[in-house]
Amino acid sequence: MKRFFFAALAALGTLAASPALTQERPLLIEVIVDNAGTLLNADQSKNALIALLGNISDPYRQRRQYQNAIIHIVTTHNPRSVWRDTPRRLYQSIPELVETLAPVTTGCGDLVEAFERVANNIKRTPAAETKIVVFASLFHTGYPCDGQVLKIPQPLPSDLKTEGLTPEGISEIRFYWADRRQQLTWRKGLEDNGLLARLNEAGAQFSIDGMDTTISALRRLGGRR
Repeated sequence: MKRFFFAALAALGTLAASPALTQERPLLIEVIVDNAGTLLNADQSKNALIALLGNISDPYRQRRQYQNAIIHIVTTHNPRSVWRDTPRRLYQSIPELVETLAPVTTGCGDLVEAFERVANNIKRTPAAETKIVVFASLFHTGYPCDGQVLKIPQPLPSDLKTEGLTPEGISEIRFYWADRRQQLTWRKGLEDNGLLARLNEAGAQFSIDGMDTTISALRRLGGRR
């Protein structure tokens, strides 16, 4: 009897790791939202964030094959997952959620920790397809940040780890609302640390849009879905 019990456990372990079960979750979308004092044009960013969350959730909310899809939202101030639910639930909750994600004007922004949270979420939530979306001005302060003066352009944080951001099935990583001076800095930094090469090898899409192009980029992307 004991041999049968342990054999059954071993079989369950094999099933848990099998691609067939991974396919049951068709899509994982990881979203980083900058809610720190470093977010530029915070008043204008609210409408852009509403458009972004709508763009993320609307294409999947009524499609049966995506009923088990999961969206995580991770903050940069006090980095943590503040949302975990389906596209349908996100679409229904956008107004309240945007208020929750309002920038903390005196808050520090930790992009390194936010990306680590995303990598952990990806590891714990395997899916057939994974997308990463970042809504941030791309300024990193870490903690503590009282009295810190940012030097612009600010280089990519040296301790930013990107290895866990390209799982099998990664289809895109997109940045929105970036400061225009940070766009080139981050693109060059992500190229130097190998992320862009891994995305290219996987056939995944990559883009960084600034404040002036975020809305038009979302409209363009939405029209292709």
